[in-house]
Amino acid sequence: MLKLLKYLRKREWLFICVSLAFIVLQVFLDLKLPDYMTEITTLVKTEGSQISAVWTAGGWMLLCALGSGNSSRAGRGIWVVTNTAGGDTAPPVITCFA
Repeated sequence: MLKLLKYLRKREWLFICVSLAFIVLQVFLDLKLPDYMTEITTLVKTEGSQISAVWTAGGWMLLCALGSGNSSRAGRGIWVVTNTAGGDTAPPVITCFA
């Protein structure tokens, strides 16, 4: 497996780095979701809370969920491009099944 790494070109290393960045972003956004849920629950339980604060926290939570899903799809799309970029004459490339 490690022998395959010497066949990777700069473009493929770039795709690997961008894919890792999307994975880190997805994990970060997934871990932020419970924080927003806690904030919404606290706001609902607290008397005198403004409904706009609940909507704001809910909006951020929704953006985190959508961003997580989109970064997951973007990372998979990059791997598909990496695997098909070289054609038949390309050296072996590590395949990632997401």
